[in-house]
Amino acid sequence: MVGRERFSTLLLEERELIVEDFLAEYRNQQQSKGWVKICTKNVYFDPELLEQAVLRFPFTKLENLRVVESSITFDCEMVTCLRQNGVDHDYLTRRCDSKHEVLPRFKSPIEVYDLCQRLKNISGISSTSERDAVIQSLVDNHESNATFDVTAMRSLTAEELVLEDKVRRISPLSETLGTLRLTNINLYFMPLHGGLRPVDIYPLSRVVGRRRLEYGIHEPSIEITFSDLKREDDATEHLSLMLVFSEERHCLIAELLLGNHCESTRGLDLESCESAWAAGAMSNYEYLLRLNYFSGRSFCDLSQYPVFPWVLSDYSSDSLDLSNPGSYRELSKSVGALSERRLELVHERYNEMPEPRFLWGTHFSSAAAVIYYLVRAVPAAMLKLQGGKFDEPNRLFNSLLGTWMSVTTSTSDVKELIPEFFALTNSELPVESGARTNGLYHPGDFLCNLQNLDLGIRQDGERVENVRLPPWAHHSAEQFIRMNRLALESDHVSQRLHEWIDLIFGCKSKIVDAHTLYFTDVKENQTFDSLIQFGKTPKRLFNNPHPRRSADAAALSVASTSSRVRLHGMQKGLRAHNPHTMGNQLDHKKPKAQGFLKCIAESGESEKAFSLYRSPEQGKLGMKCNLQCKDGVLLSSYTGKDSVISLHDSRSFKRIRATKSYHSVREIAPPIALLSSSSFVFTDESTRLMAFDVYSGSDRLLSSDYSHSSPITGLCCTRSAFVSTSADSTNLWTWGDGRKNLQLRCQLDPEGVVRHIACVQLHDQNLLIATESNQANLMLWKIPLLDAEDGRDITEDAYEACWRGAAASDGSQTNGMCLTEEKIIVISDSGQVAIYNLDLARRGPADPIKLVQLGRSAICMVGGLPTGTFLVATDDGSLTEFDGEGRVLELRREIWKYDSDESLINMCFDAELNVLVYALSNGVVCVLGEVNVDDPNPKSG
Repeated sequence: MVGRERFSTLLLEERELIVEDFLAEYRNQQQSKGWVKICTKNVYFDPELLEQAVLRFPFTKLENLRVVESSITFDCEMVTCLRQNGVDHDYLTRRCDSKHEVLPRFKSPIEVYDLCQRLKNISGISSTSERDAVIQSLVDNHESNATFDVTAMRSLTAEELVLEDKVRRISPLSETLGTLRLTNINLYFMPLHGGLRPVDIYPLSRVVGRRRLEYGIHEPSIEITFSDLKREDDATEHLSLMLVFSEERHCLIAELLLGNHCESTRGLDLESCESAWAAGAMSNYEYLLRLNYFSGRSFCDLSQYPVFPWVLSDYSSDSLDLSNPGSYRELSKSVGALSERRLELVHERYNEMPEPRFLWGTHFSSAAAVIYYLVRAVPAAMLKLQGGKFDEPNRLFNSLLGTWMSVTTSTSDVKELIPEFFALTNSELPVESGARTNGLYHPGDFLCNLQNLDLGIRQDGERVENVRLPPWAHHSAEQFIRMNRLALESDHVSQRLHEWIDLIFGCKSKIVDAHTLYFTDVKENQTFDSLIQFGKTPKRLFNNPHPRRSADAAALSVASTSSRVRLHGMQKGLRAHNPHTMGNQLDHKKPKAQGFLKCIAESGESEKAFSLYRSPEQGKLGMKCNLQCKDGVLLSSYTGKDSVISLHDSRSFKRIRATKSYHSVREIAPPIALLSSSSFVFTDESTRLMAFDVYSGSDRLLSSDYSHSSPITGLCCTRSAFVSTSADSTNLWTWGDGRKNLQLRCQLDPEGVVRHIACVQLHDQNLLIATESNQANLMLWKIPLLDAEDGRDITEDAYEACWRGAAASDGSQTNGMCLTEEKIIVISDSGQVAIYNLDLARRGPADPIKLVQLGRSAICMVGGLPTGTFLVATDDGSLTEFDGEGRVLELRREIWKYDSDESLINMCFDAELNVLVYALSNGVVCVLGEVNVDDPNPKSG
């Protein structure tokens, strides 16, 4: 929702527009270079130095405006400071030296003076309607003088002009004036006030959807959806473009032309989606998104943001039992009708009200409700909505339980939820989503104060930080989102969702007897401001009751989505907390295919590849490449003189970020570990630990106080903890839960016995760390999890491995190790697969319960598959899948050739997308599973 430029249109006042901007030098008590933006209500100065604040000068306070030689001077004793140090905060109005001077660069001072003087005179008009009319006339005149820069067009000969119009590009709570030029090949948008790019270019070949919308008060508008669009700097670009046209006929022309480029969306009509959902071919989440789409809701318009239901009612239990009907909200009733006492009071008020009467003065979806949920992700939106201040701390979103109690008891709070409470991956939310401000998305991040915002202190003395989660979420926002999604896709909700659809999109909307009549449903002569303030009921899609989903179809849909919902140990977490309920509920819905490879084959999912390297001199990966997946993100780090560390989207291969690698040219890449979808930890061939965070775009030294004394040789991560090893010791670090600095939890191996870290993962209430010693012995370390506030010391038992085993009976090198719920699996260079029981109570050496000899060298392996199986890659190009007992379920030969060009060097599994990723020595990375296959040609990394 907030762009990459520091100055966002969200900094403007309500209904304020940018008229002109230019480079300038500003002088007051000090001299600064930056950009001046002349707007309809204020003058803004945006300094190029991030630590300096954006300054705002209202025209109503400007005095003695004049031209002195090549500069403009004015007096103003009060200035408002915005976004100091690039951080959103309450706007600060302070006194300053009254003399201000602006020296325009490449702009006539006389023209700037004339424009400012006119706007100052307009600000003195007392009548709001008259003032708005004069401002609009000035803006229209300024727009008419702006000509499209034809040199920005990609081809002056091949492109034929179809339409040119003055339009407004719509973003949440803001608008951008500009010129639209539509040709037979491209769509161009030139902002009136400039920006980082003078013209935005959208190829029509990427158009996959377009629809008419009712923006504001029936203004002609279109929302256009583009596929896989990138900016020149490889950053994720807007995938939806919402435009408001000056005339209805221009809107119709654009709609007709764009319709010729939307072949991929034909057939996805409302009736088809309803049938697909009823048959179990579409999840509840996707169907609700479709209904929002068809009813005119848009992520670009906060007054009509997509609406989702509260599905749970239990936000206080230590464990969540999804087989208990009492855990769910009653979907047959609107939020306002969930409390009988409140409903009685509302109807009493309704009966005493003059016409036109309504039940609810507030709405289940409004701009304020959306920003209430997303304040930590898009604070600038709340600052604009609240006139430059965050809402009172006691009214901010602080607790799931508190918000649930409010919406079920208060007569002025009946808001539902938004899609971000259920989305699991990037692909399930558009870039315009408030939770994807930085392009990336990790489930639950919008519930965390990742920007360290100063949101104030509540009356009880508690500072507003992260949203307080239900106990059953175990302090994990990601766990909360996954459990909420699991509830949405449950049999209980699937069998009752049609009743909620009737209330919001169907035959029971805007009806007194169904308790769904809202203020904006009866208000006549509505204004855009009232829509922003009060919200808007979705367009009715169904005049008859929505059919119930069949029980068999609901079970089929849950089976198709359960593997995604159980990602990152979800199934293990459910069994640990609800051993007799949720675990069994999911188990009986597993696909009939026994293994992951067979599931992929039966589902018709496919393979896609792209080249990881650009350098023709490099060509190959060498002996080793770091390759890791987490949360739908692929990390790669390779050797060579042009080596970089890259993050890609695991499904589309769109590059998210790349940073240079900090190691010299050698055959084996140094340790690196993906901590989350937006950050990773690595070493620069020394004793230091470094972190790179996509949000900040910079490196950070983590280990200045806890250095190893020898070069770090291995790293392995979970989301909130990681292990590093060197010749001197093996250390467990914690990083997360709101901490800013790295913390040393304990030294597992003070003597430096550990040679290799095999894996780190959560198991019940412990962290399990599997390692291999210098003597080729296997060791398993069990560390109890502690809350961030828990100050207890680690017991001495934690310094000793709780389990030991022999790496391989023939003494060959260990090439891989993984953990399941009940087993430890180890592969060796000789091709031996050894399976051990996971007995945490055993202290002595353990023997394998089964040995399997493959007859060929085992290169690497992956576990953690949703089927409970594991995969082993061998040097003859084969991939073998085993169950937990060591039985072969599937053998695929010649997946890759074993020669100088195509030998396998690494592979990993992305549980977020349910895909297998493997890298070949010729620089090609392949993804096997549910991938985009629109473009059959490999893409360059």
